[in-house]
Amino acid sequence: MEQDKIVDKKVWKKISSTLKSEMVYEDFQVMCALHSKYMKHKYHEPNFCDCNAKRINQWIKEVSECLR
Repeated sequence: MEQDKIVDKKVWKKISSTLKSEMVYEDFQVMCALHSKYMKHKYHEPNFCDCNAKRINQWIKEVSECLR
């Protein structure tokens, strides 16, 4: 489990710097997978659009907090 978290931290560090400015769908999927893993819920993708920015930004914040 700890090894998984180390790998997840590396992946998150690589993509998180670009998430706030311009998110590509593949990075969005990684964020959704990490959120479901660390927030302990079934994989779910919120709508990938500007209208859902508040929720997506909240998920980014939560994943970042889990992978500090």
